[in-house]
Amino acid sequence: MKMLSLLLIAIGVVLLVVGTVYPLVIINIGDSTPPIFGAVAPATGASYQGVSLIAVDVTDSESGVKTVIAILDGTNYALVQSELIPKNWQKSITALSQGIHTISYVATNNAELYTTYPQGTFTVSTALQGNWYVNDILITSPTQVVSSNVPTFTFKFVKTSATDDSKIACTCWEGGTKLFTLSRSSLGTWVYDYAFSYGKHTLDLQATDGTVTIHMDIFDFQVGGVSGGISMQMILWIVGAVFIAAGVGVEIVKPKGLPLEGKLKL
Repeated sequence: MKMLSLLLIAIGVVLLVVGTVYPLVIINIGDSTPPIFGAVAPATGASYQGVSLIAVDVTDSESGVKTVIAILDGTNYALVQSELIPKNWQKSITALSQGIHTISYVATNNAELYTTYPQGTFTVSTALQGNWYVNDILITSPTQVVSSNVPTFTFKFVKTSATDDSKIACTCWEGGTKLFTLSRSSLGTWVYDYAFSYGKHTLDLQATDGTVTIHMDIFDFQVGGVSGGISMQMILWIVGAVFIAAGVGVEIVKPKGLPLEGKLKL
């Protein structure tokens, strides 16, 4: 029993150590692939009614992402990895002024390989103002996690500027494909119910007055289950902790004080 207990605890300790130094141990095997960018906000070519957060999705399945830098109007911003969604890196900034801004991103992995998201421009415009809601929850950030086990969601855009309703169109896009167009339900309000397939989606909500198109992104739109998943490092820690607990448990429940076989006296 004692040998089994020590073996389980030893395995657990090894897994915890490997989890702590992961992904550095992976580098020794070799990583020849730079990080991969997913959704970014602000994105080049897009217009926003306000920008006070920089957010990007970056992944690297081999050595892991080490740093993500955003170059906004010539100033470097070091983005911070999200604890809830490891692939998401973000940085709060002072709200940008109205007008055209430049943006690019650089992501580096633990093998010192990097990927550059090409520089481009985006616009902050107050010509069209409004709020987006999903299931009556106000969407305030592209990193806001929206999830439900029910596949049908209600989308709503409520205009807050004085733009003529007849000029406004509201749509939802995924991967460059338009999913649906919202219908005007009342003065300054557009609504639509849509059923998604189960899994994770990255959505781009757009409102346009024919002159400017305002974007609101949702990076982690999850239908069924929990968005974000679990990292390999977390798996190693959890399994290591389970082995240690099992080893301690074996030692605790070990029978004690029983007579040896052949020595039992009646």
